Amino acid sequence: MAPIVNARQKSVFNPEAIYVLLLKPLGLGDLLMISPFIAALCKRQHSLPVFIVTEYREFFSIPAVHWIEPAELTAGRCERALVISPTLSWRHAPYLLQAGWSLGYFFSERVLCNFSRLQGQYDARRTHYLERTAPLASILDARWPLAKEGSDYPAILKERCVTPLPAEYCCIAPYANWPERQYPLESWMDVVASVVRHCPVVLVGGNAPDELAMAEALAGNGVINLAGVTTLPQVASVIAGARVFIGNDSGLSHIAFLTAPSSVAIFGCVGGHQRIPLDPVLASRIMVLGKGEGCRDFPCYDGFNRPDCRNRDRYGCLRALKAGTVADAALQLMKTAS
Repeated sequence: MAPIVNARQKSVFNPEAIYVLLLKPLGLGDLLMISPFIAALCKRQHSLPVFIVTEYREFFSIPAVHWIEPAELTAGRCERALVISPTLSWRHAPYLLQAGWSLGYFFSERVLCNFSRLQGQYDARRTHYLERTAPLASILDARWPLAKEGSDYPAILKERCVTPLPAEYCCIAPYANWPERQYPLESWMDVVASVVRHCPVVLVGGNAPDELAMAEALAGNGVINLAGVTTLPQVASVIAGARVFIGNDSGLSHIAFLTAPSSVAIFGCVGGHQRIPLDPVLASRIMVLGKGEGCRDFPCYDGFNRPDCRNRDRYGCLRALKAGTVADAALQLMKTAS
């Protein structure tokens, strides 16, 4: 594909807009982890409108950024615009040949760009998620230097939950959509049983059948089950109001990283410190737990393909993490914050 891109090199750089591609199956967490790059993009010395192209409804706010659905990014709009793929997704590839100016990862971890000869790539297994945008920023610096330095994370949109909640509670998001990220149900049962002895527990999540079933299995005395009955802005408000949040590597955990007073995050197929915010103040409120370092194949997520656990001890990186360790971490964070 690189020869085709080279053949389409542009000597003139005058796009009318910037479109940042973040299409599913990229999740909420992917959007949040990339968000400081989008914020920095808006601060560069240009006056172009910036659009996030995604199927998700707007759930965070960056000044001067607009959200549109993929169907709105027509070929006509593409040919007059700079189209950026800040992370690798097979669904971004068709836009490469439609774009007037293109920059990013369309087929591999190597940068493709048709208006600069500068090159770059990232290592999804070893580097922080946001670092994949560094080569893109370097290329853009030749066109638009940063007007202001910094890695700003966005404001999460919140809406008051209509369900009455206790004055103090622990919020738990127990579900992850991949087994390589899913802390076992029986372990969650032990975590909930330990925490609920000290404070009420509020469960949050979506309305997928497996997610609802897991939340129902964890519900009981002292547990408020809000899975499937709240909007995302309402969930964000519940998370922000908790004394402590506990969750897997999931979109709701990434919301908690930016809003909760403190968080316990359980990671399996990828290193946790590669996915929490780079902001030192935000990072100081997060406790990362996981046993992946004991696996010879860790990390098994390559940043593109779904991980495939090949160990005889399936998902040992998650199952080896004791429920008592998780509960104790959450309770200690609650004591520290009080």
